[in-house]
Amino acid sequence: MNKKTLWFIAGVASALQIDFARRNALTIRDSTAYRDGDLIEKADAVCGEAPSAYLDKYDVADIDFSGLESSDDKPDKQTELTSKQIKALLAERGIEFNANASKAELVKLLEESQQAEKQGADANINAGEGDKE
Repeated sequence: MNKKTLWFIAGVASALQIDFARRNALTIRDSTAYRDGDLIEKADAVCGEAPSAYLDKYDVADIDFSGLESSDDKPDKQTELTSKQIKALLAERGIEFNANASKAELVKLLEESQQAEKQGADANINAGEGDKE
């Protein structure tokens, strides 16, 4: 049975983080999307910037993040991926793209899909806030 480890990061994951998570069997979650009182997702362990409610409930996984540089080192991590890697990430997300698209076009599609995902998560959070009274 596979263990589920939630990797909490603040904001939208970069393509490099997504690739790292896939290679290390981590499930990415946005730590800024969690609000006190939200339901706690079932997992075996957590890592990264996990909210305190998750830290209280689950063990912290010992993950070697040395393969990831800080965002200050290189501002545009998507361009570090090859076109083939970006195409694979787009395909995983169900994003259609031209097979002959330039790397810059692929990066733009990936960034747009990540931003749309983030906005969708924010909309779901905001919609749920009206129900709490």
